[in-house]
Order: sequence, then C-alpha cells, then structure tokens
Amino acid sequence: MTLYKITTKIVIEFHDLLGPDLEAQGIRDRGNLDYLVERINEKEDVFWRAAWAFYLADQHPFWDGQKRTAFYLADMILRGEGYYIHEEQDKVISVLTKIARYECTGKIGDIENWLRKKCRRHPKSEQLHLR
Repeated sequence: MTLYKITTKIVIEFHDLLGPDLEAQGIRDRGNLDYLVERINEKEDVFWRAAWAFYLADQHPFWDGQKRTAFYLADMILRGEGYYIHEEQDKVISVLTKIARYECTGKIGDIENWLRKKCRRHPKSEQLHLR
C-alpha cells in the first residue's frame, strides 16, 4: 500500500476539531509538533507511524487535548491502511495516559509492539481508502 504523508496542518486540524471540549486551546510547542510529524513520516511501517502518533501524548505540543489528538491521528493512520485497534476503550485510554505521564518515554518500540498485538485488519469491504 502507498502511505500518505501526514502534515503538521493535518495534526492541527485534528486537534482543532476537539474545539470546545478543550480547557485550553492552541499550540504550545510548534517545533515539537513539527518533530513528531517528521518522525511519523520517517518510515512506511503503519505501526511505526501509529506509535509516533500515540507518542504525541508524551510530547505535549498542545495546551490541551494531547491524548485525544494522539488517538484520532493514530486511528486515522491505521484505518487508512485497513487496521483498527481491537481493544477495550478503557485499556486504550490507560495506555495513552501512561504515555502522557512519561511512563513510556523513549520507548517507541514498546508502543509499536503493543499496537502490532492489538490491531486487526478490517474486512476489505469495511476498509477506509485514503488516496
């Protein structure tokens, strides 16, 4: 499959969709956000890309909404390649919370392995095609 490029603009738009649900809006650290986007696009492996999207929760580039933005971005990356996270919502929230609390700092491989174990392929008829 041909993977599409994630841009900083896409990540900001995902974050902005959270809008009124956020206590504080806006970008806290644009350089950090640009770095994360570069890392996401560094490899074509979908689980690598989704792991770096989850890692956004650790890096806190926004004032609020890191975990939700990280989840929606990773979900888009995975669904774009025909995968979904097959795990209970509270467990996914728990993983994102651990990442946000710096309990997974520098352990992208652990996040990537967790995603590899928890993701399943959508049946062809239900796959999202972003091209």
